Amino acid sequence: MDLEQLDALVAVAERGSFKGASEAAAVPQSTLRSRIAALERDLGCALLVRRPDGVTPTEEGRRLCEGGRDLLARAEALRRAVVEPEAVSLGEITMTGAVGIPSLVAARAFARVHGRHPTLRIRARYQADPLHDLDVPTDLMAVIGPLPEDGPFRTITLERFSIGLFASPRYLDARGRPETVEALAGHDLLGWTLPGQDPGRWPLCDGGEVAVDPWFTSNDSQQLHALAAEGWGIALLPDFRGPLAEDRALEPVLAGVVGGASAARVLIHAVTADSARTRAMLGLLRGLMGGEESAAQAPP
Repeated sequence: MDLEQLDALVAVAERGSFKGASEAAAVPQSTLRSRIAALERDLGCALLVRRPDGVTPTEEGRRLCEGGRDLLARAEALRRAVVEPEAVSLGEITMTGAVGIPSLVAARAFARVHGRHPTLRIRARYQADPLHDLDVPTDLMAVIGPLPEDGPFRTITLERFSIGLFASPRYLDARGRPETVEALAGHDLLGWTLPGQDPGRWPLCDGGEVAVDPWFTSNDSQQLHALAAEGWGIALLPDFRGPLAEDRALEPVLAGVVGGASAARVLIHAVTADSARTRAMLGLLRGLMGGEESAAQAPP
C-alpha cells in the first residue's frame, strides 16, 4: 500500500464516483482504477462496491478511509515542512481543543489573537481527546492536564495554574469556613473534573487525595464559578492568575491544603514543528502568552 493508492481510494469514496474524483484531482479515471485495484490485491479484499451509478466503500474500505485521511494529512504536513518557503502567511489555523479548557480563557485568547491579527481566520473545535480522536487535519492541539504518553510532540505551555477550593463570602458566612479536610463533609461541594478523573477524589497539596461527595461536577469551570458565586457551595476550580485570568469574587478555602497544579498547553506534531508555518504559529502563541517551549518528545 502506498500513499497514491490510499489517496485514490479516499478521493473516489468521498465523491462517490471515479468520474468525480478524476475531475477533482485532475487524474485519469484509468489511473485511479488501477491504483485502487492494486490496493485491493495487496490487501486481499474489496474496498469499493461498484455500481452503474457510482461507488460506495465496503466496510473494509470505510475503515481504511477513516485512518487514511489522517495519514494523508500528516504526509502533506511533512511535505510542507520540507519545501515551503520561510515567508508564510497563516491565513487560517485550525485548533482542536480538549473538553474542559475554561471557555472564558479560550475566548479571551482568541479575541486577543484577532485584535493583533485581524485577517487571521481561526477554526476551533472541542472533543474529549484531541490527540486520539482526530478525524480531520489540525494545526494545533490544545490540552489541559497531563501530557500524552505516546507520540513525539512539540509543546508550548500557555499557562501554568493551580487548582484549589473557592466559595462566595456569603456562603462561608452562612455555613462556616472549614479549617480541616474532614470538615468538608458538612458542606455542599462542587467539583471541576476532566475526562478520566474520578469526581469523588480531590487532590491534596501534599500529593494525596481526599474522598468527597460533590452534589455537582462539570468540566465547565465557568458554570462551577457561577454556582459558587451564587452561594451554592465550595467549588474545586482552576485558579488562573495570568493575563487571561477570570474575574473572581470568591474566597479561597483550605488554601495550601486541598488542590494541586496543572497547565494548559498547545501540542504540534513533531514532523511539522520546524516548518515556516508552524514557527509562525508558535511565534504568535509566544507573543500572546509568553509560553515556554518544551522538547519535542512528550514525557511519559
